[in-house]
Amino acid sequence: MRFKLSLVNNSAEEVIGKVTNYDTAENLLIYQSEKINSIKIGVDKYRYNTGFIPDPIKKNKYIPIEEKEVLLKAQLEASRRVASELFGDSKFKIDETDSYFWQRPEYSELIITNDTTRTVYDTNRLEHLILYWQIMSDAFWSVACNIEQAMFKNCPYFIQEIKDAETRDSQEELTKVDAISIIGELKAKGDQEALLYLCWSLGDKNDKMWGFSKSTAIPTLVKQLVQFIDGKTKARGKKLAVNEFIKSYAEYKADREGFMNKIIIRIADYHNYIYPNKENVFVTSSGIVLGKTIDEIIEKLSKPSNRDILEEITQDVMKILTNDL
Repeated sequence: MRFKLSLVNNSAEEVIGKVTNYDTAENLLIYQSEKINSIKIGVDKYRYNTGFIPDPIKKNKYIPIEEKEVLLKAQLEASRRVASELFGDSKFKIDETDSYFWQRPEYSELIITNDTTRTVYDTNRLEHLILYWQIMSDAFWSVACNIEQAMFKNCPYFIQEIKDAETRDSQEELTKVDAISIIGELKAKGDQEALLYLCWSLGDKNDKMWGFSKSTAIPTLVKQLVQFIDGKTKARGKKLAVNEFIKSYAEYKADREGFMNKIIIRIADYHNYIYPNKENVFVTSSGIVLGKTIDEIIEKLSKPSNRDILEEITQDVMKILTNDL
């Protein structure tokens, strides 16, 4: 099943006052992080509203009786089995007191951004399946299980199932929504380093983003990244720019060291610490041959016998980024 979170009122101003606003020059970035509710049941022990326990759904008076019966008798148990399969452990049991599991952001946190209403949630994804049942169990104050509950409790959002045609239209915006959410999360965490290196990974020699350093303010980095995914900083379509950002962030998350090494080489190239010779092969200032592409250079410098060359280049690049020349 696919669903979205719809605004009770069509005007975004209705929820502006209930979220944290971050000024990113021309762009106003809305970001709110909300944890699932829980009840303290002992010393350092809590029972979390996981969405997979029947009682909260039984007590939710805003779900029609007929719908509630279907949810409890068929869909909830089926979803528990699906969750186990998606989790990758047939023995996985959903324990509502497991703090380790239910404090993990992907299973316990709802992120609200500018593009929340355009996000397509799919219960074939574990985190979206869990979110669906958490909303049906009244786990968040800001999202209701339907429009009736939203109106009564003054929730800005309510959950709404979407049909195939609408899904296809909304899917085009999905990667952009993901990109905006990633930028918002990094900004909220104050992760200037991640934002900085993402700028370097996406720009080129003719792009303003390649001039940034560790002294560049976070709002400036955010502004440039938002403009990038909007297709405003490169002569390419918006969809390609968004996909490039998503791919770059995935590389950063999967292999931070490898990602950083690529950025180091990019910066070294930009500042001519390495440069192409007459054969169009990159060399160091001392004449050491590195390779024709970044991947070739990384492969060569990753070998134990060449690690000292990489470290030397890295030190030079860090002096640039810290303005310590």
